[in-house]
Amino acid sequence: MLALEQNKILPVLISYTVPYADMLADTDGWDWIKIALRSFHDHFPGEKVLVVDNDSDDDRYGQKRAWLHEYSGAIVIRNPVTRDTGFWRHHHPRLNHHHGAGIDLAVDYCRQQGYEFLLYFEPDCLVAGRAWVENMWRQLQGGAWMTGGNIAARTNRIIHVCPSMWRIDSPCCATSFMRQSKELDRRHPLFTVLTGFDEVALAWEQWDTAQKNWWIAALRGRAWHSTIPSGDFNHYWSGSGYLGKRGVRGHPHYPRFVPYLDESRHEHSCVAVASRDEMT
Repeated sequence: MLALEQNKILPVLISYTVPYADMLADTDGWDWIKIALRSFHDHFPGEKVLVVDNDSDDDRYGQKRAWLHEYSGAIVIRNPVTRDTGFWRHHHPRLNHHHGAGIDLAVDYCRQQGYEFLLYFEPDCLVAGRAWVENMWRQLQGGAWMTGGNIAARTNRIIHVCPSMWRIDSPCCATSFMRQSKELDRRHPLFTVLTGFDEVALAWEQWDTAQKNWWIAALRGRAWHSTIPSGDFNHYWSGSGYLGKRGVRGHPHYPRFVPYLDESRHEHSCVAVASRDEMT
């Protein structure tokens, strides 16, 4: 059985929800992260997950933030970018431009704490097995710099960031995971072939989150597609709310989520809450 901590693999989640009305009283829009963390620990008991708090200092996040800080399997760090009120004056919450900055923070944490591999998944996921991780691990052991099991939108080639696994000391982790310009890359003779972008995506000026990192690995033949066995890992593409609130209660798979939302079945204890200053 693959032991993550023993193999210097750090699981990472980015916690972010577009604020919505009655957020303090109604947890439905951010309950996704409870499902992701608790279902992950059903299959990877005892492993710690780094949660990067990418939410603003808006008081509406108080209950969510308190829950995360009490969750026994999480190490929580704050993204200083999203604590800056100036950032929000120039970035609408639904655009989620700070997603990559949260991953950058996680990469820095890995380097500082001696982790060699980053395992990335997102709050709107249900973990139902271990094979999705073990398959990606085999790819990295075989020489991949990054690997993942889903393909991004408007392409038949680019690996989506969720789920994915990254080799921290590889060149693809040396650049930011934030959205970056395609201007120079689209001139490369292999750009169209490697990316598989459709006509709409070819016209986009920027790589999406983590796509530049994928591109660096793909150019060297080190971005490998992994296999997710059916039902082993489910990504619902609903958690951030950037397309509008999509709660768990109205989801067709809600009966599968219920065990992870029953607070009486889960014990909490405070583990670790680190600040950016504590990481340096």
